[in-house]
Amino acid sequence: MKVAALFGSRSAPEAETAPAGHPSSIVKWLVLAAVVLGACGQSQHRGNAAQGSSGTATVTQPSDGGTSGGGAPGLGSAANGSGGVGAGAIAGNPNAHAGTTANAGSSGNPGIDETGGQAGEGGAPPDWDLSYAHWPMPNPVGAGLPHSASYDLTTPGLVHDNVTGLDWLRDVPPTMPWPQATAYCAGLTLAGRSDWRLPSRIELVSLVDYTQVLPAIDAAAFPSTPAEAFWTSTTGDGGYNNVREVTFVYGKTDWLNESFMGRVRCVRAEPPHGDPLARFTLTAETALDTGTGLMWPRVFTFGTDEFYSFDEAPAHCAGLVLGGFTDWRVPSIKELQTLVFEGKNNPALDPIAFPSATSEAYDYWSSNAHPMRPGWAFNVRFADGASESIPSELGERVLCVR
Repeated sequence: MKVAALFGSRSAPEAETAPAGHPSSIVKWLVLAAVVLGACGQSQHRGNAAQGSSGTATVTQPSDGGTSGGGAPGLGSAANGSGGVGAGAIAGNPNAHAGTTANAGSSGNPGIDETGGQAGEGGAPPDWDLSYAHWPMPNPVGAGLPHSASYDLTTPGLVHDNVTGLDWLRDVPPTMPWPQATAYCAGLTLAGRSDWRLPSRIELVSLVDYTQVLPAIDAAAFPSTPAEAFWTSTTGDGGYNNVREVTFVYGKTDWLNESFMGRVRCVRAEPPHGDPLARFTLTAETALDTGTGLMWPRVFTFGTDEFYSFDEAPAHCAGLVLGGFTDWRVPSIKELQTLVFEGKNNPALDPIAFPSATSEAYDYWSSNAHPMRPGWAFNVRFADGASESIPSELGERVLCVR
């Protein structure tokens, strides 16, 4: 019998050691108590092997006269509908910029304009929503997934991501609260550019190497990265812990109060060319993300028989036939996080692309086991869009991808 059959879809919060001062979660503690009493003894210890092959990302070392390649963020938010009458901007974070109404097409589904992000902050293009990925999500080298991480270190002090096109500050300044971090990046001049800013949540997630820990990042490209919480520009609904962070202990995402002394890694991107496109291309069964190229099932169901352990999830996706496709799989933790819809909770999913998603769309498995905790694996908590790790024997839902 799966644990979810007894306790529903709520599962245990991880007991992972977080950076000092990091706020703790109180979600799903009843299940954790049951699991910890029976099996936690071994899982509290550090594992000896990471899940899968970790490898090292392709890195171009500096050479005389070399320059960093540029990269446009890619596709954007508001555009013509792919058919029918297009949808206007979805209400989200009040700081976001509204998109334009999509034009009528000849047939098919409406275009989706996703809002609710941090567009326009710190030199970001005002018409491009930075709360979601406009580029393929990099995956660790050796993970057996598309878009292996690759970095160019030609320009001193700067790391250019060859997959996303983003430029990153290579060094890490001292800790600082969020308002100071925002000002620090806005005032930074490096490599002749002054358009630096704090990254959005999904931009910073793109750097996570979930096969590594302490820190969970490519150490060749980003040496001396502390295993601590890093600030993003993404904010929530005004609660006490209102700013998204990415913790590079092992790559989880969560929320912090802006007074927390967090780390900073500034980012910039070449100005995008052309008009933003619709976020999703929709059919009755699927939603194709035009930025990442990932396709997702559009219809959410919540039957009591739809809970799977981490080990059962791959077989479920491998047997899925949907939209005429049979090559479905469990998404990586980074791929799954590209679906998080900023500015909306319970669930943090696009309400037009996924209209059947309710507050029951809570925990969903990724394909990644925890590299330092045997018997634990990563998931995304779509109640608020945070990522975490939980015991892999728990029953959770699966959102397949192709």
